Amino acid sequence: MTVGGGYGLLLRATHRSGTEGRTRLQQRLPQRGTEDIDYFLDAEIVTSAERMAAIRSALDRLGYVPTVEFMQFTIPSSAVGMSAAVKLDLLTGPIPESVAALVQIKDMRVRPVNARGLHAYLTPEAFSLAQGRQEFEIGDGAESIVVSVLHPFTYFILKLFALRDRLKRTTDPKQRYHALDLFSVWASLTEDEWNQVREWSQEHSGEIHMRETQSICRELFGGATARGVIALRDQMQQSDWSLESGDTESFVEDFRSDLFLLLDAEEA
Repeated sequence: MTVGGGYGLLLRATHRSGTEGRTRLQQRLPQRGTEDIDYFLDAEIVTSAERMAAIRSALDRLGYVPTVEFMQFTIPSSAVGMSAAVKLDLLTGPIPESVAALVQIKDMRVRPVNARGLHAYLTPEAFSLAQGRQEFEIGDGAESIVVSVLHPFTYFILKLFALRDRLKRTTDPKQRYHALDLFSVWASLTEDEWNQVREWSQEHSGEIHMRETQSICRELFGGATARGVIALRDQMQQSDWSLESGDTESFVEDFRSDLFLLLDAEEA
């Protein structure tokens, strides 16, 4: 399983070794707290009734209760010592044709054929789910585990799709979080990651969801008054961010222009 969303970004920020080299911004940015955890299940998991049943059994044993039947689970705050309940979303990327016969897909839900109890939400834009995943060890001693986190390339794509969808909901209080997450991913890029994002953007140029990513980039970040740029500025102000060695506007413009370069998207 692979962690995405805001929690994945938090893991990326707090568990990097510091030996990865210079990042796009040298300043380490504050990470927003989150009670939502996005877990991406690989195709070999969602095609296996046995593996999906094992995950459901583990969730039940740990005290998670379904809030969206079979697909979204919550554990009460009292059970985990937090101020709010923890929500777990199960997702998966596109299902390869070679194993498509092993799953049933209905209303964006994916589950193994002839199996019930656990579904994953189909996320077609997560086509690069397995590409360049990064592993971090969390916990101590016998309780430590290795967790996989999405590569920045995949984060850019998923966050652009999420920001576009959220901005359509004008009253959604979370609509701007994704803009700040995009900026955080950009700010933490190492030179190797920068080169990988550029290379993979070109490599996947024929992929329909890569082309849609580029279109979203133009729509939301195509100028200083584009909706994504405004959302980013607003979220920075609300989060009381302070950026060293420069004013916020210059960093926002650097981010905006770099995003087009990284994703091989031409400005309109």
